[in-house]
Amino acid sequence: MRFTLPHPFILLLSGVVVAAAMTWVVPAGQYERRADAATGRDLVVPGSYARVAQTPVGPMAALLAVPRGIIAGADVILTILLVGGAFALLDATGALGRLWERWWEARQSRA
Repeated sequence: MRFTLPHPFILLLSGVVVAAAMTWVVPAGQYERRADAATGRDLVVPGSYARVAQTPVGPMAALLAVPRGIIAGADVILTILLVGGAFALLDATGALGRLWERWWEARQSRA
């Protein structure tokens, strides 16, 4: 029998369920951070790990994680769709192929 990859929604839902389940199993903790004057970044203080109160994710919060993530990343998603659409348009008109051919010919003539 040949293996077929499950539907992408099943894979996404499985990842969300596993991540939510791990919030119940993996102990919560954090490192202390201090601002580095030289770089202006917050750096982790070695050996400062401490456990914190467990805040497990419930089933409803897990289900709402994907739509909330899409809303939070809408500007990035829109940018990717617009750039992808622009490249598809250039490819459909043949302009992208001609540009690539000219670039390749110019590169070959220099060598």
